[in-house]
Amino acid sequence: MNKTKVLLIILLLLTKYQIKAQNNITILKVHPIIGDTLDEEENIKYNLFENYTTDQFMYAVYKMENNKIDVVLKLKNGETITIPYSPEKILKDADKIIESKKNGNNHPKKNNSSNWRYNHLIVGGVWIPIGELSKLGIHPNAGYQGEIVYSRFSIGMEASFKFLASKETYYARRFHYDNQTEATNHFFGGYLGMNGGFNLYNSNWHYLRIIGGIALDGFDAFEEKRNLKSESIWTSNFNIGFGYRHKLKGAKFIGLQVKYNHVDYTRSNIVDMSGYPITVLLEYGGFHLKKKKLH
Repeated sequence: MNKTKVLLIILLLLTKYQIKAQNNITILKVHPIIGDTLDEEENIKYNLFENYTTDQFMYAVYKMENNKIDVVLKLKNGETITIPYSPEKILKDADKIIESKKNGNNHPKKNNSSNWRYNHLIVGGVWIPIGELSKLGIHPNAGYQGEIVYSRFSIGMEASFKFLASKETYYARRFHYDNQTEATNHFFGGYLGMNGGFNLYNSNWHYLRIIGGIALDGFDAFEEKRNLKSESIWTSNFNIGFGYRHKLKGAKFIGLQVKYNHVDYTRSNIVDMSGYPITVLLEYGGFHLKKKKLH
């Protein structure tokens, strides 16, 4: 541990003071340049709580109560968030301040609410066929999505799979072999496409979104045998729906997607089915902020 860190530890011990002796609450000063409260301008300048934009962040207080260290964040919408902390985390924050001062960063950065953000999430739920497709039955659906988010808009990619045998036997042609129709209940499907979204409602914790996309959608109608290959059915998928997300502590979130899909599998010349499947997916993901470089 270098001399600077030793001095900071001593400083934390010497500069703390009791604000409620009966509750044993102590306010900690993370660095001499920071007062008892980390304000919005200081947070921007030293980039300490980067998961909260200037549209959200009001101030933060480092405190110790009964030998337990927390940071209490006050947001502009009135919410109060308590983040468990440790001496090591305080030293990391102090290091950020020291490094910033060494680099001559004495002026606040511009509002970082316009930052780009990258979302990555796993999704899982069900694919529910309607109409002619209903004989295929409901299938589990799981996959991965990646998004680039700017302000209220998002665009990204999705890859997912639907699996398990069909509910009923259906008829399909071996189009690439002898063009004969056979009964089958084999089903293994995929989806690869682009998704977009727009946040109709934003708050620090809740997001209501309209979502849609275009993709390549299909499934295998036969199992591959020694002398016969499987027949793959592929077509375009146009979809629209809505989504809801709830932000968790840190850079994580959970959510729900419900989408109405249009597919026409008859274009494959393998099956005579088209319809409007509904996908209902739960999502769990995280995000990473990518700040603009200022010139």
